[in-house]
Amino acid sequence: MDSTQNQKNLVESLAQLAAAAMTFQEVNGIPVVHLPEGHEVHDLEGLLPHPTQIRVEVKLFTLDAFIDYFLQHNLPNSAIFARNKDEHDFTAIIDFHQRGEPAWGRHRATYPCMTSTEWTLWTGENGKKMTQEAFATFLEDNLGDIVSPDGASMLEVATTLQVKRNVEFQSSTRLSDGQVQFSYQETQKGSTNKGMVEIPERFVLGIAPFHGGERYELTARLRYRLDGGRVVFWYDLLRPDKIQEEAFNRMVQTVEEKTKTKPFMGWAPINR
Repeated sequence: MDSTQNQKNLVESLAQLAAAAMTFQEVNGIPVVHLPEGHEVHDLEGLLPHPTQIRVEVKLFTLDAFIDYFLQHNLPNSAIFARNKDEHDFTAIIDFHQRGEPAWGRHRATYPCMTSTEWTLWTGENGKKMTQEAFATFLEDNLGDIVSPDGASMLEVATTLQVKRNVEFQSSTRLSDGQVQFSYQETQKGSTNKGMVEIPERFVLGIAPFHGGERYELTARLRYRLDGGRVVFWYDLLRPDKIQEEAFNRMVQTVEEKTKTKPFMGWAPINR
């Protein structure tokens, strides 16, 4: 189709519109145009100097940012929802309804409580069996997360396990001081040497359940199994779900204290 035909079609379309009985009206501050049956209706809000309402959902990366945003934009009817089932997150609906006065709820701010790298690592390896070498390496790589025993003591444990990886473990004994004592036999150049290795029966982590959040102490109980002169290690975390729940509840308290708004515990309503 050539440009001449395009121009002709445009002129005809404009003539049809001009002939139509168009009327203009303002609906809640938004100008709209009414066209006869068979024509589309378009609002003209985009021609205004600014929108008639805020339609935006802001996603924040820290709890402090979420609180700051809420304090900058909150209205008397603003509401906060805190979800601790399936996922952990906060949603602020700035233009929320109040009794007898419905609102669109289109201005929102969310803060998804992402688990920290350390929490994901330790809970992800929880209960998984490791060889002596793998367990020693795991401890050494993550010494910074262990608060008790101290880092030097745990480094010594890791180093000892790495050095003694070719010995034959024969028995284990739980000691009264909270240690597990392993007896081993080492054969070198025809001679046999016996010795002992002591490892703490439990150790305590100091990690934050959520990214950028407070650190909490989490107890890990050492587990092991002797198998043909080799030893397999793993650890069991003591109720990590309760620690995470405590951390989230503390965040809810922080939000309430700083925003002076008590969060609703539940899912935020869907914006329709």
